[in-house]
Amino acid sequence: MEDKFSRIKTIYDDFHRDMLSKGRLLVKDTEIGYWGITPTTELFELFKKTNLDEHSNFLDLGSGDGRAVIIANLFTNATGIEFDAELHSFAMDLAKKAKARVTLLNKDFFDHHIGAYDYLFIHPDSHIKHKLEEKLLAEMNPKAKLVVFGPHYHPDSMKRVSTLDVQGSLVSVFKKE
Repeated sequence: MEDKFSRIKTIYDDFHRDMLSKGRLLVKDTEIGYWGITPTTELFELFKKTNLDEHSNFLDLGSGDGRAVIIANLFTNATGIEFDAELHSFAMDLAKKAKARVTLLNKDFFDHHIGAYDYLFIHPDSHIKHKLEEKLLAEMNPKAKLVVFGPHYHPDSMKRVSTLDVQGSLVSVFKKE
């Protein structure tokens, strides 16, 4: 698994260099939120710490360039949903380079039912808080966990089951009460 991750990391490092050499920042306004990168090494470590391999269906809500989905696929069946067509296209290209067998959907995750997934991942900005919480409460599998990367969003009506420090980044794990 470490060798496969190393290959994925190299693919994303090359992608970063290419973007930056073209004057593109690794952040983007997608019209419905902001995309920014989550470091690949932190994702890999997070998925090990949260026992992703014990889950059947991973879903990344707002999958951007696909990095979390492609890395999650080392552990389990992985799906990502991204609204922005350009980011979705990047994810498709990068998944092909990584030879990852993932599902990448180009749509708003609010239009996708999430009940079939037992591990939900999000690295959100703060503007979606109330709308997302309603969706989670209505559709989330009671046995699923929600893994939130960063400090920007924490659902008020869900139970925090753990807080992790992943290479200096805050990660919180929630379940429905």
